[in-house]
Amino acid sequence: MEGSEPALRRAGTDHRPARARDRRHPRPARRAWLPHGAGGEKWVRAVPPWITATQTEQAAFIAGFKSARYVIDAGTAHERSITVGPEILRSGTIPNDVQPPATRGLPYVVPVSPVLRPLRPGTHTSTLFVTMKERVCTGRGPAPGLSADCLEAGESEYPIADNGPFTVLTGPPPPTP
Repeated sequence: MEGSEPALRRAGTDHRPARARDRRHPRPARRAWLPHGAGGEKWVRAVPPWITATQTEQAAFIAGFKSARYVIDAGTAHERSITVGPEILRSGTIPNDVQPPATRGLPYVVPVSPVLRPLRPGTHTSTLFVTMKERVCTGRGPAPGLSADCLEAGESEYPIADNGPFTVLTGPPPPTP
């Protein structure tokens, strides 16, 4: 699994996570290089996984999951919403080579978006809402990158700890230090 920050991924390749803006403490928007040529690049919204204490809590999340709603650019003239079902869930066990070590070997579930339409250069937002049939908890406290360890029945915002805006840039990717 990647770091605990929200990440953008280009379809088919990983994209490095970047700093985001905390709603309480403004910081610059994170920068994502998504080429914007003829039609731009499609992308996928990846979020921190829901890490559980046992396979029982993992199974409860999967059984209780109804849908995910991805809202892009909420509150703007370009707002769009995509709702998908359980087919987007990915689950497994955290590999033994990831950080932090306390999560190694634990079960996880993560709602990974479908491939999304290209975005224009500029600042954007992406918010994930999940709809659960019943309340579910991790059984171990919040996972890295998440701010809560339970989701209530009905629709609620997926508790990403640092879910600020991001900026789509044009041109070649910035050089790596």
